[in-house]
Amino acid sequence: MNTARKVDWIKIFVTEGLDGDPSRMQFTETDIVATVEEATASGIPVQAHALGDEGAQAAIRAGVRSIEHGSYMTDTTLAIMNGKGVYEPYRDRGRASYVSQATAACS
Repeated sequence: MNTARKVDWIKIFVTEGLDGDPSRMQFTETDIVATVEEATASGIPVQAHALGDEGAQAAIRAGVRSIEHGSYMTDTTLAIMNGKGVYEPYRDRGRASYVSQATAACS
């Protein structure tokens, strides 16, 4: 990872998109942890593209600051996100309370 470019965020594609299998993880949890640790050491937060529930939970455990999309996340995963202050900017399933609480925690 080239953190010397002074980026504001790093986005890792934890799961495939809708054109593939959104439940299939593209990285191991160990890879996600290594990405978050390296970025955090440089003061850069990590966001995860994660449509599927398993990928989202792996990213949350690894310490990402936000989950992008999360189309197939369960209420359990949303509650875990809320408890850890993980932000989800693109939620479209009416879960605004999770988003607003997490946003406040990250501010």
